[in-house]
Amino acid sequence: MSCWTADPTLLPRLTAMLQGGASASEVAKALKLSRNQVIGKAQRMGLALRHEGLRRTSEPRRRARVAKVDKPVDPAPYSMRAPSSPRRFSWEAPTP
Repeated sequence: MSCWTADPTLLPRLTAMLQGGASASEVAKALKLSRNQVIGKAQRMGLALRHEGLRRTSEPRRRARVAKVDKPVDPAPYSMRAPSSPRRFSWEAPTP
């Protein structure tokens, strides 16, 4: 049984809330349904949903401060040279 047919007062309340300008999240909380159920039913009924865009904060975020370095970093304690003997690789199996 569908949640929409179980309670006959849901559809009139849904249409009244959406026509009154409530968002899908607000309607879902009030009717104790999921937001997806509310959006799906409203689309099937042809009702307009209020756009729930991202809200900007009132003040912009500050950039993170970068620490100033007094002296350069010491080089790595090991050398980055190539190995003294190259590896030998063969596609053939080694002979015993």
